[in-house]
Amino acid sequence: MGIKDVFAVGNKISHNEEEKFIEKGLSDVEIPLLGKIPFDQNLMKSDMEGESLLDAYPNSDIIKAIDEVRERLINYCR
Repeated sequence: MGIKDVFAVGNKISHNEEEKFIEKGLSDVEIPLLGKIPFDQNLMKSDMEGESLLDAYPNSDIIKAIDEVRERLINYCR
């Protein structure tokens, strides 16, 4: 298929046990973890309010985590 690089992003992480489980599983198959997106009630709230998460909660932990993943991916591609 010509795929050079594979990365993972943990999504809806709510406990340290989940983080460790993901990190261990990815380590076993040698896939780098770009980041972890936390579980955030604000996502459901913004969806129910008909607003984007970025507009409704621009300083939330989930937005910060997504931005960190984006930055890591951009830096990798340079």
